[in-house]
Amino acid sequence: MRFASALLVALVMGGGAHAQTAGGMAWGFRSGDDGVVLAWEKPDTDQQIAGFSCNSATRRLNVFFNAEPGNTPNGVALPVTWSSEAGRVQLSMTGKRDEEMGLFVMQSQTSMTADLARVMSGQTLTIQMQNKQTTIPLAGSAAGVAALVRQCGAR
Repeated sequence: MRFASALLVALVMGGGAHAQTAGGMAWGFRSGDDGVVLAWEKPDTDQQIAGFSCNSATRRLNVFFNAEPGNTPNGVALPVTWSSEAGRVQLSMTGKRDEEMGLFVMQSQTSMTADLARVMSGQTLTIQMQNKQTTIPLAGSAAGVAALVRQCGAR
């Protein structure tokens, strides 16, 4: 998981494409020699709600979601549903509290499956964990999803 954090920081610092939406959030897409990052974020800040990072060498996909878990303990694994009009996948995600940033980040190591790519091809992404739900428009994410499929999809 160290790779994902390092890749996110490195690629965030190096500019990328953003299609900004209401509220200042947008899908940010960055690629480099080490991999690809696609994140729902506030451009030019550290604020990221959800996203994906792909390590080109290992072809592993790190999926992350900044959750509001209440009293959920550090290290707990929970099912998190990612869905859109195009499909639905459930990922087992492990929570880790980031005291420095004041976040509780759910993460999963997986691959870019056809089902996950299909979910990301919809109009609106819904992430559901326990009884809480986050809805994110998918407009502006297509180029990043295509890059993730190329880098981390099944061959």
